[in-house]
Amino acid sequence: MKPLTSLLLKTRWPSFGVKIILLIALCIGAHQYGFAQDKTIYILPGSKTLRQITTATNETLLTLAGNAGVRQGNTFIYGDSIVVNQATKIAQVFGNVHINDADTVHTYAQYVKYLGNERIAYVKKNVRLTDGKGTLLTNDLEYDLNTRIASYENGGKVLNGKTVLTSESATYYESTKDVYFKKYVHLTDPKYDIKADSLLYNTEIKKATFISPTTIVNKDGGAVVKTRNGFYELQSGKAEFYDRTSYDDSAYNLIGDQIALDEKDGILQIDGKGKIIDKKNRVTAIGNLLYLNKKTQSFLATKKPVMIFYSDNDSTYLAADTLFSGIRLRGDGEDTVVNHSAKINADSLIRKNFTVDSTRKVPPVNYTTDTTLRYDPNKDIAVTILQAEKIERERLKKAQELEVIKSKKNNKPAKKVKEKIEVINEEQAEKKLITNNVGEEDSDLDKTKNNVLDSSKNIGIISSMPIADLQKPLGNDTIRYFLGFSNVRIYNDSLQAVSDSMYYSTQDSVFRMFKDPVFWNGKSQVTGDTIHLYTENQKAKLLYVFNDALIVNEQASNLYNQVGGKTLKSFFKLGEIDYVQVKGSPAESIFFPTDQDSAYIGMNRSTSDIIDAYFENKKLVKVKYIKAVDGTLYPMRMIEGKKQLEGFKWLDKRRPKNYLELFE
Repeated sequence: MKPLTSLLLKTRWPSFGVKIILLIALCIGAHQYGFAQDKTIYILPGSKTLRQITTATNETLLTLAGNAGVRQGNTFIYGDSIVVNQATKIAQVFGNVHINDADTVHTYAQYVKYLGNERIAYVKKNVRLTDGKGTLLTNDLEYDLNTRIASYENGGKVLNGKTVLTSESATYYESTKDVYFKKYVHLTDPKYDIKADSLLYNTEIKKATFISPTTIVNKDGGAVVKTRNGFYELQSGKAEFYDRTSYDDSAYNLIGDQIALDEKDGILQIDGKGKIIDKKNRVTAIGNLLYLNKKTQSFLATKKPVMIFYSDNDSTYLAADTLFSGIRLRGDGEDTVVNHSAKINADSLIRKNFTVDSTRKVPPVNYTTDTTLRYDPNKDIAVTILQAEKIERERLKKAQELEVIKSKKNNKPAKKVKEKIEVINEEQAEKKLITNNVGEEDSDLDKTKNNVLDSSKNIGIISSMPIADLQKPLGNDTIRYFLGFSNVRIYNDSLQAVSDSMYYSTQDSVFRMFKDPVFWNGKSQVTGDTIHLYTENQKAKLLYVFNDALIVNEQASNLYNQVGGKTLKSFFKLGEIDYVQVKGSPAESIFFPTDQDSAYIGMNRSTSDIIDAYFENKKLVKVKYIKAVDGTLYPMRMIEGKKQLEGFKWLDKRRPKNYLELFE
């Protein structure tokens, strides 16, 4: 098909319309074939000399010297001297080159070869390109003025404020302010040192995006991040990492499928197969959703969480629906609680909860410039806070019920129990628990407690500590504590336990278990309203049970020795139950004595104020009754219907059989 302009020229037209029709046709043809843009290189006035020369190949060249300048469209090029070939639209500029591209991008160098038809500049020697946001430095640059894309292949750097990025090659996108660095990429900054094989960086928002194995070092805190995919906003300190990232500093080691970080608030979130290692306390938290607050040194784990307490000879595993750990300090003269409230710490984690997009992948170029870390209150954690308060509410409810019972006996109106969560310390809590549940303090128990606890004071499970106090720097003399909510399970080789909720402190190594707690040691099972388990080197040392205390020792299949009462204290030897004392009004026991041939004599069912039970080789071998003793020895043929104390339940199905069960 012939061009439209050729057809028009060969056609006979009336003379009065030829000029107009030809003009229209030429405009249409120019648009059709891409000649609308004026690619003429114009000479700017001001040159000291201007000459026209003809080369041996009959090319006509214009040479300018001294304050030389040319223009093509909105692009102005200046230099000491310029040679222009109008036929090929090529200009060569020598000395003190300056390219002004529409007053948006300025390029400086000592030499440039400019192809006017393609609008591409090949810039060499001491090249400096700037767009007002960043500056690119190299010795060899290719700059496409049509797309405003510049690239270097033989080494260079980009300056963005105090941030410096160097690499073997890079591509700069002026429209998005993005730079795609490749080969031996190194980012240095007053706060960060980043090394990668490839890296995307936005000079406008100072955002680094990672698309290859990358190592990030925080110069302030010494933290090291290793990742393959994600981004870091250098100004805000917010980051998200994907593809199994690790984070390591002097206090913690973290790893997870995805990690979100807010340096300003000191909060990290781990999503998917996460792990937090507390190096100082030798504790590891595992779960599918974890939070760490570095400022308050607290962490929270949900979605099948497990904590592991390591020791030289044994390890204890702790699982629950939600696990929380915080730090407290010793003050001047007495222990002062700092950052210990589950409500305060968990709430601070909620406010800074990141919602990491697990489907988000970073493309090699033209990535999203969304700089907002997404916050979304986590309902599971909110439930955890409510459970922490629920424990105290249940205690208040029981106290109110006791007041009603007392009022009926005394024929007086019941006193209303104040419905508020009390601010109490550990010592007060111990006394209140013993007084309320037992009715009197046990002097022997107190003596033993003092030896084991070493006068633990002011742990303060629940407190109204001002938020400002949480910002105080934490010293080296710190104590870590742990809270477990719902479906608590504890396992190590010598002991196992379950409960609804739990509190544990590294100072006294005591597991305080609440609501339907059960403890197992060897062939013995202990139940009660509340259980305090004191440990040493991950072994049981002392056990207290308050209200509805019952110890069951499996003698044979479907045959159980039992001792029950209001309170129980058990002493351990090498991690095994050695001696148990049960008190009540009265305490009660079922015991199957044997003769010298280990044959059962019968079943002794007795009551007394105090019952002492002695164990050997994990079996109850001797029972001693003190004060107000009353009992009956039944022949074995008459024990049916009488061989279980009130509240007896053999709960072996709830017992963790190995540590792997806690990860299910």
